[in-house]
Amino acid sequence: MIDQMSIKNNLTLPLRFYILFNIILFDIELQKEAFRMQQKEEKDIYLDTFTKFSRAHTSVMNYLSGPPALPAEMTLTQFGVLEVLLHKGPLTHREIAAKILKSRGNLTMVIDHLERDGFVERRPVAGDRRSMRVALTPAGEERIKTVFPLQAGAIRSAFGNLSVQEVTILGHLCRKLGLNLVDQKEEGEKPCTTSGGAL
Repeated sequence: MIDQMSIKNNLTLPLRFYILFNIILFDIELQKEAFRMQQKEEKDIYLDTFTKFSRAHTSVMNYLSGPPALPAEMTLTQFGVLEVLLHKGPLTHREIAAKILKSRGNLTMVIDHLERDGFVERRPVAGDRRSMRVALTPAGEERIKTVFPLQAGAIRSAFGNLSVQEVTILGHLCRKLGLNLVDQKEEGEKPCTTSGGAL
């Protein structure tokens, strides 16, 4: 039987240094690779999170955009207009656009359709002949009060796999993200990370 100790003792000193040197080199390469992977993960975590955020947003909006969350003939933007008028009262086009995050150009067509269907009406603004306020008609108020519970129930269902604590945290993070982007846009700067650097 071969004595392993005798083999070890018979190794020449240069050979031992050569083996040790290669072990050290291999360890250094492993550390370098681990460092590169860490940098890649830190860099890609923003892209990965954005992808997940976008897909989740799309899934939720698709879920809320048709039956049973909404009647087949009503779009989510139409619902948004009726809902904001129900809770905020008559508003100008600009105010509605700011509330539901839509451009005024796209909103004009939506309001035209709602007015055609008898759900809203345009009213002159006292002292400003160029401005109009949009208000719910009795038919529009009845319509949104019927549809709103459907949408509210669908929203609760969409978040049904999250705990109350998780929903609260998600809401806090979304608000934090949104306010940061609004602040940075107003200041004309790039959005900042928590470490103070720009993305």
